[in-house]
Amino acid sequence: MINETIKVFVGCDPNNCDLEQMMVLDYSIHKHTTSPVEIIWMQLSRDPNSYWYSNPEKGEGWNTTKWPTPFSGFRWAIPEYCDFSGKAIYMDADVIILDDLAKLWHHPIEGKSVVAAKSYADMTRLCTCVWDCRKAKAIMPAIEQLREQPDSHKKMMKLLKKDKSLIEPYQDSYNCVDGEDLAIEEIKILH
Repeated sequence: MINETIKVFVGCDPNNCDLEQMMVLDYSIHKHTTSPVEIIWMQLSRDPNSYWYSNPEKGEGWNTTKWPTPFSGFRWAIPEYCDFSGKAIYMDADVIILDDLAKLWHHPIEGKSVVAAKSYADMTRLCTCVWDCRKAKAIMPAIEQLREQPDSHKKMMKLLKKDKSLIEPYQDSYNCVDGEDLAIEEIKILH
């Protein structure tokens, strides 16, 4: 569908300390993407009505104590946030889009795979990935479990590492860390 809205979920720090990165990302998405885009900024919140609510003093909401970043585990909530329907792109805030996101949005996710990501034999990089939210329902724990268990992010990463058939590998240039010796014209997303 030409006018389908691309849902982009962005993991970012809760105190807007990466606000400049967020602005650059927003600009680069809209500059290069031909389809309508909806950006959902995933930031820890003290608002109990927020999907990203966390109050560690009261033991409520997201328990992020074992996450590498304040948003690492949010990527696992995306399929349920989308009511297990359609697709969703996840990315960290510190990326720059250099090509049309519609190309990544339409990347096939075939067979048993639930997510398209940069993947090698011993590594999967989910800092930019595409979810098939419907198919992901089969492997996702309940949102309450994801929120309560501080090691839920680590468990989900282990699950994907153990069962590579859950990952549809995509072209490396959609998640280039520091350019990876590619020419600028070859890089689709610079991380």
